[in-house]
Amino acid sequence: AEGGGAPPGLIGRRGHASPPRPNVVVYNGLLRGYSTRGHWQKALSTLHRMVNQRLSPDRSTYTEVINAMGPAQYQIACAAYTRLGCSSINAETAPLISEAARPGDGALPSTSFEDHPQHPHATSCETMTEAANSLLRVLANGGRADEASEMLQHLERTSAPRPDAYSYSLTMKALSRVGRHEDALDVYHNAEKAGGEGRVKVGPILRTAGMQVASKLGEWGLAFAIFEKIQQPDPFAVQTVMYALEAAGDWDNALEVIESLEDKMTSEVSRHPLLRRNQHVQSQPGHSTHAQQHNNEAKP
Repeated sequence: AEGGGAPPGLIGRRGHASPPRPNVVVYNGLLRGYSTRGHWQKALSTLHRMVNQRLSPDRSTYTEVINAMGPAQYQIACAAYTRLGCSSINAETAPLISEAARPGDGALPSTSFEDHPQHPHATSCETMTEAANSLLRVLANGGRADEASEMLQHLERTSAPRPDAYSYSLTMKALSRVGRHEDALDVYHNAEKAGGEGRVKVGPILRTAGMQVASKLGEWGLAFAIFEKIQQPDPFAVQTVMYALEAAGDWDNALEVIESLEDKMTSEVSRHPLLRRNQHVQSQPGHSTHAQQHNNEAKP
């Protein structure tokens, strides 16, 4: 187009440049914005507009719709997940999820999405795991422990998608929210077993969730044992184990944590209020860290 005008394909009948027609990628970006802000009504409206324009939603579309749902909209979230199709959910495989999907299904447009290797928006089953975790997050925030437990069991039974560390930690959150801490701890042990078999990568997030559950049950020793498995603890993991040790009055192990992290703690960890609050323990008679001893020996 000479003179900086619009390409011929974008020229309307009156000679004005016409905007490009929205596609699935554009709508998914819009849905991502709505999901971030929790605007589930706008997300549903956008999904209906996509279908009315004869666009086929992909898995990312439904994942963002699920992300937009709050605890009160868990039925719509279940319905959206049943549309994904990587692993079927029916009355035999996940009765609670399939039953929950029926009342909210009317809020979703009746359509099927295209998702095969030739489709430009095709996604892998890793994305399906993200979608499953999005649904688990909705269930966890709403304290729907039975549905979350069944969802996890469904993921464990299927070849794809497979549960990951987030799947287990979100299920633990759902169970703990309704006071089922023992069941949550069982989920953690199952995750550790799956990690030992190479099926799940157990990292700080999952182990921190395990420490939280152990602390709620008063099993301070278990919480500390889980912490010792974390090779690179983040600030939240340190905070969790410190609260557990403080509640147990186990100042020796609390000081051991501080000493072991002294050289590699980030400024964010070292400035944590709990660690500052416990600094008086280090200064008490009879308590000196290895670093303090080293500094004393280095003095002339």
